[in-house]
Amino acid sequence: MPMAGGRALIVLISMIASATAWAETAPEDPKELFERGSALYALGRYGEAAPLFERAFELKPDPALLYNAAQAYRFNGDKRRALTLYVNYYRLYGDQIPNADDVQRQIDQLKEAIAADERAKPAPSPAPSVQPALVVTSRPPPKPLTRRPWFWGVVGGGAVVVITAVVVGIAVGTRGHSYPAATFGTVSGN
Repeated sequence: MPMAGGRALIVLISMIASATAWAETAPEDPKELFERGSALYALGRYGEAAPLFERAFELKPDPALLYNAAQAYRFNGDKRRALTLYVNYYRLYGDQIPNADDVQRQIDQLKEAIAADERAKPAPSPAPSVQPALVVTSRPPPKPLTRRPWFWGVVGGGAVVVITAVVVGIAVGTRGHSYPAATFGTVSGN
């Protein structure tokens, strides 16, 4: 019986390791990223929505995702990143998209706005007297519980423990019992 316990432990460890490895390599769902990005976009949190649209586009190169990312960066005030994405959107999908004229107009407006910003910049000062401010960016929303590696390790480990307990219970419960002989109603007495 000690040998069976060692085997069960090895099986348990290998199942936990494989469940954890699977959970760590599970890809994100582009639809889920799009839905989270759309919700943030609708709430006016463009700076948080844009990276989600970009990540969804990395996983599933849909032109609408690239356009949404460009829009979110533009509304967030990141003109350079928005321009880059609009230009790439137009370059990659220009012959397929129905809004090519609007995109070209956005590209022209962003180029003009960036040029105006460059002209409006004051000459750089020789020595800054103030330390640069710390830039704080918001973290993306946390992963759902089922997308976290430890969750599947716990589920797999729990399943192994339950299965092992059932097998051990059956093995111990059915071993070594001798039942009294059946008399089938015959009474022996004095």
